Amino acid sequence: MPEMETVACPICESEQIKVLYEHELYTMSRCRGCGFVRQSTRLTADAMRKLTYDPDEQPDEMHLGHQAGNEDLPAWQPKPLEAYAVCVEAIEAVRPKDKPKGLWLDIGAATGSLLLAARNAGYEVGGAELGRVQVEVCKDVHGIDVHHGTLRDAAFPDGCAEVISWRQVMEHVFEVREELQEAGRVLAPDGFLLIEVPNFGGAKYQLGRLRTSLRVSRPFWEGLNLPEHIYYFTIDSLRRLLAAEGFEIVTWETYGKYRKKPSLFQRARTSVRDGLKIGNKLRVVARRAAR
Repeated sequence: MPEMETVACPICESEQIKVLYEHELYTMSRCRGCGFVRQSTRLTADAMRKLTYDPDEQPDEMHLGHQAGNEDLPAWQPKPLEAYAVCVEAIEAVRPKDKPKGLWLDIGAATGSLLLAARNAGYEVGGAELGRVQVEVCKDVHGIDVHHGTLRDAAFPDGCAEVISWRQVMEHVFEVREELQEAGRVLAPDGFLLIEVPNFGGAKYQLGRLRTSLRVSRPFWEGLNLPEHIYYFTIDSLRRLLAAEGFEIVTWETYGKYRKKPSLFQRARTSVRDGLKIGNKLRVVARRAAR
């Protein structure tokens, strides 16, 4: 049996929970203190890596599954760069227009697509990534210096980054408060955080829970990316987490699956979804809270 651990809520530190689903490798729970949905009993970080993702035992060539319609992309690129450029646009919308662009660090950089989009927009770029092959792609294919390891491992200089991003990564980070503390050290005083995570308040998750309760589909939790996803954020829980480490949300939005050529129906559905902010993924821009 892999090594397990039981942990308190990273937001309010309460140990009081309501169990939502139990599995031999994790227990999904809702915090009775603040309502955050997370794994309260989970694999240790070492056990998780050995079971689900050993970055040192990957194939020599990087192959990723492309979304339908994107099969013409190179093996390292899962989506067109336009899908990552929207992240850069979210930062561009809030930063001073007359300020020179600084360093963008992407944590969990994968094969560098977001960093390419940031570099194309004029930023200096770097980051950190656990996967050995992904780091090699960043360096050998794109010429981007990405550290092989975590944000803390990289030991970036104090206040060096204008932007620090985690694109579909924060839900995997074991010590999430410590991650934000390190980001606070590395971030420039007037810098920004960009965080994208699954949106537990989105229509997909709400409908899934309803269908399970009506017993018209398989159990909701079995359809999620578990045990890899340690947390399931809503905008409220992410706001509380950021506030606990001295950050405030500037803007937020939700989104769904990227489509290169969406149909009329898909565009209409996207317009409604984004207007109601019930997309399945959450994008947040944050900065240090005013004192």
